Amino acid sequence: MVVKKYSDGTYNIFYEAGDFVKVKDISRYGDQEMDNAQMWGEVIKVDGKPLTAKLTIDTQNGQIEEYVFNVKPVNEEGEELTEDDILENETVTERKIQSEDYKKIIKFKDF
Repeated sequence: MVVKKYSDGTYNIFYEAGDFVKVKDISRYGDQEMDNAQMWGEVIKVDGKPLTAKLTIDTQNGQIEEYVFNVKPVNEEGEELTEDDILENETVTERKIQSEDYKKIIKFKDF
């Protein structure tokens, strides 16, 4: 797992094969029941861009697929990692957020 930390204190987690994750229970946000809620296991494959990737996770009940925004990091025993654990124990790259990092916003009056 690689963590990209920004100067404003926010961070993004980029999962890699070999990381352990747990599926969040997000059924309260929609009408569907989540079949994979609270399942955890080892990431064996990452498909797509880091922030929207689909993970293939090897669990006790077989392989499942979930998007990165539906999982949270855990240790080898399935216990959730705290923010301090994540930032202390993983590879962290820091980056300053500067105004030139953002593209120019075009306003309607510019047309």
